[in-house]
Amino acid sequence: MTRRKFIKSAALATAASPMLPKLARAQDAAPAKLKGNIHHSVCRWCYKKISLDDLCAAGVDRVLTSGGESTCLQGQETIAQLLRQANRNQAPGRIVIMPGSGIKPGNARQFVDSTGATEIHVGLRSSLPSPMLHRNPRVSMGSVEGREYQRFAVLEEQVRELCLALANPA
Repeated sequence: MTRRKFIKSAALATAASPMLPKLARAQDAAPAKLKGNIHHSVCRWCYKKISLDDLCAAGVDRVLTSGGESTCLQGQETIAQLLRQANRNQAPGRIVIMPGSGIKPGNARQFVDSTGATEIHVGLRSSLPSPMLHRNPRVSMGSVEGREYQRFAVLEEQVRELCLALANPA
């Protein structure tokens, strides 16, 4: 069973938890292991119903999460709890909890210190003006006017700022 099929199956079920033991048994019979990341969109609807042991048994080795909230700063308490479980007795060395959503250079150090996270997922993209020369102000390519004249990039100075913030203890 592929990860995509697993996620679709879990999404259709009203309670995902009873499915995981069956999935693990099916995986034992299958020659290939499920590949392993559960992303933020999935954690928003089901991760609290699924134990870390069950995720590990299903072949998941990384969970990108915001702690069930819109940003990981709001889900900080839950993330700290998940990290303690993953590093303590429930799944040591078998699964990585990777907090993401809302982490920026200005809050990364405090977040890492308060949760104990060893890995974080950040989005450092910046909006830059497009180098497009020919523009038609009468036609917009989408619902946000002028968006086609923007591009997004990760700027080196933001990466340096994040690295510096994480390197210096609070």
